[in-house]
Amino acid sequence: MTRAVGDRFFGTMSVVAALTAITVARLGHRGIPGVEFPDAEGVLLLNFAAAIVFTALVAAGWYFRRKPQVHKRLMLMATVGGLMPPGISRLPPVVAPISALPTWHHIATWLMQ
Repeated sequence: MTRAVGDRFFGTMSVVAALTAITVARLGHRGIPGVEFPDAEGVLLLNFAAAIVFTALVAAGWYFRRKPQVHKRLMLMATVGGLMPPGISRLPPVVAPISALPTWHHIATWLMQ
């Protein structure tokens, strides 16, 4: 069952990532204020690069699915290298020293606004 779910997720995720990248570029999104690309093509490139990295690593993980140690590492790399960069690029930049970082209470309050 896990293999069937993984196969469907891989195909769906690759298509959704490509369509999202194209839609974001068409809407003219250039990043978050303070960390913007000069044009929408920069965001498109970031999202496509992340989708390509994700697809390549998941394909390699699928190929090595019978070797659990290799498979686990490739899937972790796909998540960290392919899915996290676009999300992290949308977070507001942190310019405060570590001691001044907000607590979980401040973060939760900010998210609830």
